[in-house]
Formats: sequence, structure tokens, C-alpha cells
Amino acid sequence: MISQGCFENYFWLEGPGRKIALDALSEGEIITSYEAVDILCLANLMHQETVHQLIAADMAARGRTIDYESANTQEETRRLTLEAFEVLGDDRFREILREAEAVVRKNLGVPETNAEWLPWFLTAPVH
Repeated sequence: MISQGCFENYFWLEGPGRKIALDALSEGEIITSYEAVDILCLANLMHQETVHQLIAADMAARGRTIDYESANTQEETRRLTLEAFEVLGDDRFREILREAEAVVRKNLGVPETNAEWLPWFLTAPVH
């Protein structure tokens, strides 16, 4: 189970954790709402950390330093990310987001599916 702090900081329904949690549900890897919330928050946390690592590595390759660990507020983190976006550009940023999702999925063991998650009563055979 995730901590209260993790829940409060990483329960975002618009983040990558939502799709990862839905894929885990559709694959039967998780079944309870508690597990769904856990994986959603954990995936969002892992995704954010991975994105920051990839951004820092790309910026270092360009001779620039981005130190997310020194950011004390969300506003400082946003400022650093915007700074990196201006250097790396839209295409590379989108690539970083996809790479981070692949890393998170691998670490959590959740494959990407094309399945649309539906509640059990919509997937039951019609008689």
C-alpha cells in the first residue's frame, strides 16, 4: 500500500498512471480498487522521476545542468521543466514521455494494451 503522502502527491487521473492502471485491470494483474489506486499513484511517481532523470541526462549532454533534487516546490520543478523544454523542444519532450512510460511499464510488469477497459457488467455475454 502507498503512503498517504504518495496518494496526496501522485493521485492524478490525467497522468500516465491512469492508463497503466487501466491496462493492469484489463490484463487481470490487479482486481481491487485499492490496487488500482496504488498502481495509479506509483506509476505517476515513477513516471515523474524517470522523466526528470531523462531530462537531466539530455540537458547534461548539451552542457546544461537541471537539478530536480534541489527544487523545493512544485513551482520550482515546473520552472526547471519549462527551462528544459525550451532547450530540448517539443519532439524530444514527447519522446522522453514515451520512454518514461515504457520504463515504468517494464518496472511494474504492465504491458500496454489496446483494450478499452470496461466494467464487468459491460463485458459479460448478453443472453
